[in-house]
Amino acid sequence: MVVPLPKGATLVLPIDLKDYWAPQEKVWSLSLTPGQYALRAEYTGAAVPQRAANLDMQGIALMPYWTGTVESNALSFTVPENGGGQ
Repeated sequence: MVVPLPKGATLVLPIDLKDYWAPQEKVWSLSLTPGQYALRAEYTGAAVPQRAANLDMQGIALMPYWTGTVESNALSFTVPENGGGQ
């Protein structure tokens, strides 16, 4: 996903945990017991080599990219006793 952001900008991506899974850990659905949790995201930016780009998108390899890894702030949330689970 290419997102042009000026320096210091923030990008917000709303997510629903029911749409995510962890195949390496063989977790195909998320069932949280009641309690407190924290969620954090990590993003690694990498340039696209021209030979790796789709034929109709090779110009994207010429764009300047931010490269590196950044971690989001932690989002704390609570699954209530009477129901979350999802």
